Amino acid sequence: MSINNKLMEFLDKSHSNFHAVNEMAMILDEQGFTHLENNQAWDLSAKAKYYVKVNNSSIFAFDLSDYQAGMGYKIVASHTDAPTFKVKPNAVKIVNNYIIVNSEAYGGLIDYTWLDRPLKLAGRVIIKEDGKLVTKLYDSKKAVGIIPSLAIHMNREVNKETKFNRHTQMRPVVGQGEEFNFKAHLANSLNVSEDAVYDYELVFKPLEKATYVGFNDEFVASNHIDNLQSAYVSFEAFINSKNNGSVNVYASFDNEEIGSMTKQGAQATILRDILIRISDYFKLSNEEHLISLAKSFIVSADNAHANHPNYLEANDENHVVSLNAGVVVKYSANQKYTTDALSSALMQELSKLSGAKIQAFVNRADAPGGSTLGAISGTQISIMSVDIGLPQFAMHSSMELAGSEDSQHMLDLLQAFYNCELIVSSDSLQVKA
Repeated sequence: MSINNKLMEFLDKSHSNFHAVNEMAMILDEQGFTHLENNQAWDLSAKAKYYVKVNNSSIFAFDLSDYQAGMGYKIVASHTDAPTFKVKPNAVKIVNNYIIVNSEAYGGLIDYTWLDRPLKLAGRVIIKEDGKLVTKLYDSKKAVGIIPSLAIHMNREVNKETKFNRHTQMRPVVGQGEEFNFKAHLANSLNVSEDAVYDYELVFKPLEKATYVGFNDEFVASNHIDNLQSAYVSFEAFINSKNNGSVNVYASFDNEEIGSMTKQGAQATILRDILIRISDYFKLSNEEHLISLAKSFIVSADNAHANHPNYLEANDENHVVSLNAGVVVKYSANQKYTTDALSSALMQELSKLSGAKIQAFVNRADAPGGSTLGAISGTQISIMSVDIGLPQFAMHSSMELAGSEDSQHMLDLLQAFYNCELIVSSDSLQVKA
């Protein structure tokens, strides 16, 4: 199966960030990885492959095959979340016999793209089972809501610049009736009693499946391309690679879209703690642990903006980024992206080694741009880093668009990264295939 077909299958199963992590965990189980729990001691004596989840919405995996004390780490980091509408605790509001779901925006949505689109509901529900509060994944499996537009006859200015009030105008309509018991509905869907349902984290997601677009299938369209495309492709690179002088690590954080300031986000100490626990198990001193970090490298993989043919003025004209032209290396003078000349040179060297295409992105000088995982994780762990991504249109829309050739370029580039012997020092890098 091609990487694109695998990606689209993964996107269709990833109804929420919780589902995405669950899918990756099942694949890791099939690949012989051992699941570790953060609240238990880690026995790494098998020198095998391991993974750990945080909040069931972030996942981290590492390969200790052929582990030798003092080895560095080769890390690729991504994120599992995406902008959407999240259901509030008091979920239901009845307006003129219409059942409205009380929700709030999560992340930087393009609001109007969510209008008039059949929406499903997915996430997790917390229930009491055998005396414990446990997580159950939830997927409505069908369209349960829609945010209908106001007719143009009642809003003649709609095709001019229009703003929407998210509290009053962006609430999904899910039915009709004088009342609706939301928790009872969830309980029935999960085949539990209503009093067993304690709470939930549920989001809306477009019902449409991922699909090819274009006369020659040049593009892939889907919800949640940012950032599950980079997350899944880097995951495939990780599970299909072998250590070569370093420890391979895969990291996919939650909550990047809202600043990462959670226990499962990149501003938490998760990644740092995992590396410390590995060093502690193998009885490395603090000095030896710091030396291993200085030998390490992290690739932050988060999607990037392609030059839009209808909005050419939105990008720097000297840095044209195109769909199907390869992996994007992202630069920022203010270090919102961590790429520097040396880390960029590594991507160029790996491009030559693998045959994967790369291209460069820089924001316009009058546009602030956004930061991503590299800069955020760098506040917790000091490792040489580069920011890359896959080019796309309509980032943060309910339906995003990517090039159908680019996933293979990232897969080839990151497999070369994971498979190579990488020798890192403060002022030089050496790649041995």
